[in-house]
Amino acid sequence: ARNMTMEIDHPLAGGDPLRLIASPINLSETPVAYRYPPPTLGQHTDEVLAEILDLDKAARNKLKAGGII
Repeated sequence: ARNMTMEIDHPLAGGDPLRLIASPINLSETPVAYRYPPPTLGQHTDEVLAEILDLDKAARNKLKAGGII
């Protein structure tokens, strides 16, 4: 009744949409747009380490080899 769930396709969900909790913010003039499914575990690790922490590929590979990430 309050539209607190939503469905979104996910490439790893086997073709069935994922049912998720929707945004609690409901604005009549600007509805929420769900553009991307939730990330998988570690999906953005390389991007975060490279762009935010400025680690080069060698440093990221060292972290991976050490089992840190």
